[in-house]
Amino acid sequence: MKSTRRSRSKNSNRVISSVNLKKFLDSKPLYYDSIDYEFFPKIWTKYKHKLKTKAKVVHIVGTNGKGTTGKTISTYLSRTNYKVGHFSSPFLYKWCDIWTINNQLIDDDVLKKAHKFLQGLLNRDEIKHISRFEYSTLMCFKLFEFMDFVVLEAGLGGEKDATNVHKKYLSVFVCIGFDHTEFLGKTVNKIATTKLNSMDKNMIIGCQKYDEVIKIATNIAKQKNTKYHNLSILTNKEKQKIQKYFSVLPKFLIQNISLAVAATKLLGMDIKISNLKNLKFEARFEQINDNIIIDVGHNSLSAMAIKDFIKQGTILIYNCLYDKNFKVILDILKPKIKMVYILNIKDKRVVNINTLKKEITSLGMGVDLFENNTLKKENNYLVYGSFVVVRTFMKGKYWKKMI
Repeated sequence: MKSTRRSRSKNSNRVISSVNLKKFLDSKPLYYDSIDYEFFPKIWTKYKHKLKTKAKVVHIVGTNGKGTTGKTISTYLSRTNYKVGHFSSPFLYKWCDIWTINNQLIDDDVLKKAHKFLQGLLNRDEIKHISRFEYSTLMCFKLFEFMDFVVLEAGLGGEKDATNVHKKYLSVFVCIGFDHTEFLGKTVNKIATTKLNSMDKNMIIGCQKYDEVIKIATNIAKQKNTKYHNLSILTNKEKQKIQKYFSVLPKFLIQNISLAVAATKLLGMDIKISNLKNLKFEARFEQINDNIIIDVGHNSLSAMAIKDFIKQGTILIYNCLYDKNFKVILDILKPKIKMVYILNIKDKRVVNINTLKKEITSLGMGVDLFENNTLKKENNYLVYGSFVVVRTFMKGKYWKKMI
């Protein structure tokens, strides 16, 4: 076995590793059963003088819509001739697609230099204990140090999220509902409170399913003396333009776009909807051909949002992780679903296949395992369940084997 070559820095407790960034990230778990919320703020306090960007940070927090809202904001700003760094996780197709500059992947050499910088900055224990998401967040502040704007999408949290350590120019809150309840709380009130507590001096909130979210947001804004905004900052004419320009998209995507445009208005941009021409949302209710839609949604809020836009008699290609409330999700989608094919995914956190089969059967839906020859041109399909489900399906190129 080859040994990893390491060079010792002047501080004997620091080691600069030759392990490349991908291998280093892959050595870290994607998910944790528990989180030490005190660790990363301490890291930030210790090193922020070497990592703090002068860019205006736009922080996006919520349950559903962070990806589409973040993509819209970064696209709009970059097409207005600003340099924009965007951080979105988890990765979709390529391990490094979580970081982009003006919607382009970052060169390997640039990633390598940022990784080397951090490896020389952190000490042994910090390198050992830092999580994949925390390290990826630190990478942002090095990669995006010379940007005009940085769009940061929160992970699972809000006030305790790694992305929340940096001072924000604008906090953007997308739809908030149930997800990651093991970390955030079992009620909408608790989940909304921890997410909304991340607001800084300026915030905007989008459409919400639960009225209490708006009440909590209003109260926290008053307590923090935060400037509170909502979609009313858009004129009726501006709203109509957005609706007309994106009329082919589902309502929930138009709501996310509207929030993003409103956010750019708060950032001082003139509203020019044509700046969003050919805007594309990968794996967000994306139609990849005539009869297949892929979506990385994985919670009840997402299921409720897409249900009305699924064709009657659609076949669901599905799987999920054990921490997701798949019973509720399947029950929401059931009225539109003809049957369910379970896609085999390689993940330690995947729900037991027999448990999933039993639940699908109890809901009165047909169920079978997904095979290479499953897809037929006369059927409509929805690939849904999580990033890993969509990634597995797309990697298999199953839609090209349709019979």
